[in-house]
Amino acid sequence: MLRTGLAMRKLQSLLVAGNICGSLIYGWQHAGWWLIVPPLAFSTLILAEDRQIRIRRSFGQVISSGHGRHILGSNLAVLVWNTALNSAIFAATGMAAALLA
Repeated sequence: MLRTGLAMRKLQSLLVAGNICGSLIYGWQHAGWWLIVPPLAFSTLILAEDRQIRIRRSFGQVISSGHGRHILGSNLAVLVWNTALNSAIFAATGMAAALLA
């Protein structure tokens, strides 16, 4: 079972690095299906962390609903930012590949 906090932040860092590398590779190959992967990956992370917060709250641990909303809001901001970043990297790499071909 994944725990919130540091483990989720490490997982988020791995997703960011993997999505940037994937955008570079698949942008070079003009694989448009890749543009769906980063939002799906971060959405899955958001759902997993939200579920963990709800489970911890149901077991009586002191976690306020405000904390859960804060985490959800910051994770949504990360999702939007990384989707935009990966789309820009994908487009720049795709244009570079087209110019060099």
